Amino acid sequence: VYVPETVEEARELIEVPEGSKRTLIIEGEAVVMGDRAGLVQVFRNLFENSARHTRPNGTIRVVIQADEASGVARIEVVDDGEGIPLRSLPRIFERFYRADSSRAREVGGTGLGLAIVKHLVSAMGGEVDAQSALGRGTTIRVTLPLAAP
Repeated sequence: VYVPETVEEARELIEVPEGSKRTLIIEGEAVVMGDRAGLVQVFRNLFENSARHTRPNGTIRVVIQADEASGVARIEVVDDGEGIPLRSLPRIFERFYRADSSRAREVGGTGLGLAIVKHLVSAMGGEVDAQSALGRGTTIRVTLPLAAP
């Protein structure tokens, strides 16, 4: 599966709030083993999550790196949003977990998006993790096996 194509397809599916001018930047390329529809869903969920927590004029970057030596692609979805509290970071991939339940209605979502991401990535033989700092944004890293050349 050619990653940039799935990223573009996911971009077309996300709902952008009216008046929003968020920028999505895609860097790099890789071909991975996996399910195309599943990968589109992974990126859609990650983009929608980032968009909910990034200011209207914020930026979301997708950085794709193929590491031939280790046989994996590392795909990072990086936003400049509000960030995730350190105490919440270990739980963000749990079903129905909301990092800030006091803002749940305001930002929307079901608390399932990142759990679905983890499930789909695992089913494709990959891993997902997150790094974040309050006020400085979040990076979600998806690691998937590269397709055989």
